[in-house]
Amino acid sequence: MGGCFWKDFLEHYPRMSTTVCRKRHDPLFSDWRISHFHLGTELNRRGFYTRTKHTAFAYIDGQTFRLLAVWPHEPRPYENIRLLKILKRDWPHVMEQYRAKGVDNLFPVLQNPEHIQQMRRGFLMMYDLDGVAYHPPGGGVVSSGDSAEAVMKHNRMANLTTQLQHEWARQMGSRPARFRLLSPTTYAIQDREGRFWELQQTWYHSRFVPLDPQIGRILEGRFNGS
Repeated sequence: MGGCFWKDFLEHYPRMSTTVCRKRHDPLFSDWRISHFHLGTELNRRGFYTRTKHTAFAYIDGQTFRLLAVWPHEPRPYENIRLLKILKRDWPHVMEQYRAKGVDNLFPVLQNPEHIQQMRRGFLMMYDLDGVAYHPPGGGVVSSGDSAEAVMKHNRMANLTTQLQHEWARQMGSRPARFRLLSPTTYAIQDREGRFWELQQTWYHSRFVPLDPQIGRILEGRFNGS
């Protein structure tokens, strides 16, 4: 919940899909950890840049933005195995961490866009890139149709929720607040006056600090559907 999350959120959010704050996951990101961004130049009233005929695809690792391709919406690009092949070709060390060690051969698998789209509805699969087997960089999609990474983080989220509730009560007393879920690991806490807060922690202490008003306005618009 530190500053890096909010900086990245503010910079990248307006170019993401308009479904980014709804109760759904992005199958492309869940499976391959690849994000896509629209390339418009004007912001609409909802805080998003105008949609474009072409979309940029990138693998973001820490503070590194790796641009893979800029492709049109047709034919549908989100299940194109070329994205993984580009990542492996240009940044082999990134894909190496996902190599399925000890797997010499995969049974013949269909990797056309239609098959990948079907598998993402609830099947965890490995991928064959030039004869080498790889786990999906994003963790894949499990049988419930949810992100495997999100499922694994469920227990951590439950612990985080309890911690935040106890800390808020300890520091803020009976001050009313709403806990707004932003991601599988991040809350924004909104008080009765509409201000948003985050918990900052060190080895020695923890405290709630108000978020930048610009971020607060964006969050308010998203949660109010405006």
